[in-house]
Amino acid sequence: MMVGEINTAVRLPVVFVLLRDNVLSLIKVKQSRKGFQPHGVEIFGSDYRPSDNFFGASVVPVDTEESFREALKKALQGNEPVIIDAKVDPAEYEEMI
Repeated sequence: MMVGEINTAVRLPVVFVLLRDNVLSLIKVKQSRKGFQPHGVEIFGSDYRPSDNFFGASVVPVDTEESFREALKKALQGNEPVIIDAKVDPAEYEEMI
């Protein structure tokens, strides 16, 4: 949902944090609350692996808090655009939304 912004920002040393849960969670929660079976909400399968580069910005996949902190620290010290692809568990969305 940020392709245009990333395409523009790759000219700057900006850090993007992408929270990826592999599901359109808001839509899934709304379907569930209406009693519908989830349909059309799975975006990526469990075998999904992010690209290492997106519009010239390096992509750093992380899946733990420690790896996120390390990636963020390194990205903030750099002078080029970086996308931190943080895999998150969507299980908490039901309570939050």
